[in-house]
Formats: sequence, C-alpha cells, structure tokens
Amino acid sequence: MLHILYPIYKDRADAGRKLADKIPPSLYFGGNNIILAIPRGGVIVGYEISRILKIPLDIIISRKIGAPHNPELAIGAVTEDGSFVKNIFLIKTLNVSEQHINNKIEEEKEEIKRRMEQYRGNKLLPDLKDKKVFIVDDGLATGFSMYACVIYVQKFLPKSINIVVPVASLCSTRLFKNQVDNLICPIITNQFGSVGQFYEDFNQVTDEEVQEIMGKI
Repeated sequence: MLHILYPIYKDRADAGRKLADKIPPSLYFGGNNIILAIPRGGVIVGYEISRILKIPLDIIISRKIGAPHNPELAIGAVTEDGSFVKNIFLIKTLNVSEQHINNKIEEEKEEIKRRMEQYRGNKLLPDLKDKKVFIVDDGLATGFSMYACVIYVQKFLPKSINIVVPVASLCSTRLFKNQVDNLICPIITNQFGSVGQFYEDFNQVTDEEVQEIMGKI
C-alpha cells in the first residue's frame, strides 16, 4: 500500500514546477504543442509548466454538475460548446430528475460564458487539429470536469491528448482508459479525501489571478 505524507505540494505553482520535470521530452519534442489549463486552479499549474517547457498556454472550460444535496459529487459536466457529459451510473443510482439536470446545465452554461468572456475576451480557442494537447488541472477528484474536456478536445482531431495533473484519485483515472494517449500524474491513490489535502496552500484562485496570468501570454 502507498503511504503518503501530506502535504505533497507547497502550492499550485510548486505543483506545476514539479510536474514540468515529469513530462518526458519525447512527448513535446518537435513543437506543435499546446497546454490547455482548466480554470481556475489549473491555470496556475499550467502556467508554470508553460513557462518552464516553453509550450503555449490557453484555457479550456468545463463545469461540473453536482448531485442534489451533494454539489461536490459530479453527476456530469458541461463543456464550452454546451455539451453535457453524463455520469449515467450516478444519475440512475441517485434517481436524479431531468429537471435538476437541465436547471444545473443552464446555470453552468452561463458561468462558462462569463468565464470565457472574462478570461479569453474575444479570442477563440486555438486550432487544435494535429496538435499535441496537454490538458492541465490542479488535481482529479471525480475526474468528470477533465473527462468533459477530453471529450470536447477529441472533436478537434488533435495529434495526441495528454492529461497532466499533480494528484488523482485512483477511481478518477479509470475514466480515461482508452480516451487519452498519456496520463501524467505523480500521485495516484485510493487514499483520497480531496485535492486540497495534497497542498499546504490550496486557497481559492480568483478571476483576477487567472486574468493576470492570461495577460502574460
């Protein structure tokens, strides 16, 4: 059994620097790469990887749909184009109503629109065709926000899709079997309460911090 001493990372920037060392050069050799970071926390992680490895950085937005009475439990996620990726097992098990799902989808679509305008302005998502895409977040708990991003990116026919995260629950990684080319994660464990337990500083990232980073690229 893997015994983990907490915390693993000082903060998200520290996690990004450590992750940059874990990405094999063979994966990004030759260029035509892009990092897509999931706001908000993933942007700080992604920025450090981008800065160290000289890979262009952009953002990709998905929003988790939480279960009734337990918003942290993902029953699905919504992507930038409004598509909804379902956690069919949980929806059936919890008997989640169609009304709840539809209401939450509309709420999260509005939040995605707000974030896209605030973080990206009038810029569109870059062309991903034939690119080596690295999707970055600060950790995977249920993994559904990341899963929705992967399904969305697949539509653009990239050369490869690579997930890069500092920590993941063991169950979340099972979502990505046969879905991505590589999953780079130093800590994959079933001793998982929350992403924050692996960080000394896991304060909420603000819109202003994301905007500041996006203004640097």
